[in-house]
Amino acid sequence: MQLKLGPSYGIYRFKAFPAPYHDFTITVKNIGSEQADFGITLGKRFPEVVDGERVPFFYDFFPHRIAARRYGEGWNDTLPPGFREPRHPKTVWKTRELQGMAVHFNQGHFQLFAEGELRADFHDPGFAPIEIIGFVIVGTENVVGTAWADAFTLSGPALEVSPKAKLATTWGKLKKGK
Repeated sequence: MQLKLGPSYGIYRFKAFPAPYHDFTITVKNIGSEQADFGITLGKRFPEVVDGERVPFFYDFFPHRIAARRYGEGWNDTLPPGFREPRHPKTVWKTRELQGMAVHFNQGHFQLFAEGELRADFHDPGFAPIEIIGFVIVGTENVVGTAWADAFTLSGPALEVSPKAKLATTWGKLKKGK
């Protein structure tokens, strides 16, 4: 008997602010990986049903490429027949590591920046708003990979914390003696 191992993945979802997300920028410092793909993932559930459920569709932004895929039981890099056509550029860059990477999203418009320079710019009109923001790590076969990111920020008009909210949080901590 031959055992074939398929790709394995992990999505680490941002949950501090509830979805949907309309206009935001994610900035990551010192991001990279070895023997795996690691990057930012942005997802949305579409009306198409696969195996009885609305499976999210993701754009994954890695330091060396952009990928479009589904994640779930029995997933693979191919999309089922009749599923939506991805709009991202299919370019591969020779950068597995970056000191700075940023993804900006606004109403279906995506921009990827690497080391401060615009690397990709595309529009997917049906991809607004975003429902899932996170980091994704993808490995293949039985290889153990490593991935890292030193720091990240998520900013945008709907994600900003007002000075009044910051003051209320600080006051609450002072009252509790923390």
